[in-house]
Amino acid sequence: MAARIVVTSTQIQEEVHRYWRTLTARNAEGLRDFYATESLVFGSMSDRAETGIVAVARRVAQYSPVSLSLHAEVGSIAVQLLGSDVAVASYNFDFRAVRLEKLGSGTVFEDIRTGRATQVFAYDSDGRLRIFHEHFSSPIVGAKTT
Repeated sequence: MAARIVVTSTQIQEEVHRYWRTLTARNAEGLRDFYATESLVFGSMSDRAETGIVAVARRVAQYSPVSLSLHAEVGSIAVQLLGSDVAVASYNFDFRAVRLEKLGSGTVFEDIRTGRATQVFAYDSDGRLRIFHEHFSSPIVGAKTT
């Protein structure tokens, strides 16, 4: 019988930071490797779920090679262990991107402040820690909270 792999809070926090480093480095292959084949993703501006593979393709097309700069900061990461091999990471993030539109039609600034993230990590059948579900959202500008 194979040894059971156990996930830890520290490991998940490290994976979250590695995810954002990979995204801001525009590492397409590394970004694809984070997602399980059957993963579902809600982007910060999307109105529907898409597979992790489609989300990565969209991010790669959006941020490389036309991005002039990408910057991300992650807040405190709360980790819920849902068993020995599944965990949920919840945290806030700031994300800024400056990119040129195709055909030189202008510069686009993307500035997400206090974005919210939830990522569900689990081991796949090959024993690799992957994201199985991801949900990013951003607050509505000017909205008041009570």
